[in-house]
Amino acid sequence: MHIQSVRPWLRDEFSFRCVYCLVREQWGKRLGEFDLDHFEPVARSPEASLEYDNLVYSCRACNLRKGKRLVPDPTQALLESALRVHLGGRLSGLNDEARRVIAVMGLNSANLVRRRLTWMRIIDICHKNDPELFASLM
Repeated sequence: MHIQSVRPWLRDEFSFRCVYCLVREQWGKRLGEFDLDHFEPVARSPEASLEYDNLVYSCRACNLRKGKRLVPDPTQALLESALRVHLGGRLSGLNDEARRVIAVMGLNSANLVRRRLTWMRIIDICHKNDPELFASLM
């Protein structure tokens, strides 16, 4: 298996968004901003480098930030039941694993909070005033 051959499947599986910071692909600044991240870093587990279950869809910034570090599985740690997105754009984890992913990945950095808040406002305005634009963004 060539890793890029599963990109379309991972894009769909992760709803065209970064598994860590939740930014949507269509909100990215340019094409090629998203990577296939090895949840278990290749440097630590080369044998898992081609395993589909070891891949997540990630924006380039989060993929670089994670690097070779181990973090709790974001597909489990950042579930809706374990995460709150506050009106001010900050995230809070409702369990230790979610809090660790937020801390290790810097998901409450000033830039990410500002970006998240901006998009939350845009989505809210579109939802109320422009259903067609809302649908295209979501």
